[in-house]
Amino acid sequence: MKRLYKLLFTLTLCLGLFVAVSVNAQAKTISSVSAVNSNGKITVSGTAEEGTLACAVFVYDSTGSTLLDMETCEVNADNSFRYQMSKTYDKGTYVVKVADYDGGSYKSTTVTVTEATAAATTTVKSPKTSEMTPWHLVVAAMLLLGVAPILRRRCH
Repeated sequence: MKRLYKLLFTLTLCLGLFVAVSVNAQAKTISSVSAVNSNGKITVSGTAEEGTLACAVFVYDSTGSTLLDMETCEVNADNSFRYQMSKTYDKGTYVVKVADYDGGSYKSTTVTVTEATAAATTTVKSPKTSEMTPWHLVVAAMLLLGVAPILRRRCH
């Protein structure tokens, strides 16, 4: 009977953790976006929904079908972002799309580069992103602790 309770407890714990993990990630929306050109450098700025940590910035050709560049940028505490792309672009029109780093729909705008000058390469520090947060490590540890007694009994 004790063994049945441990098994039920472990299964309930696993089910609860599965539900908790599956609702953890939620994509936020980008509220506004604008882009300007300065000497072939595209600077993107805008606002995002509260709780957004980082944005993915995509630069496409004038048709919006060929991806030319993608970088990520940090969203500030006031939900605004401003980021200068590291690449220098040739003369032309570009479509800039911005989305939450976790996915979701994007906002887009166009920018025209009228003059491009050769600029020195600058190093841009992207925000840290991680597939696993410490919360996930706690979940994994709890699962191992829940399964360990069952495995110990079967091995002995």
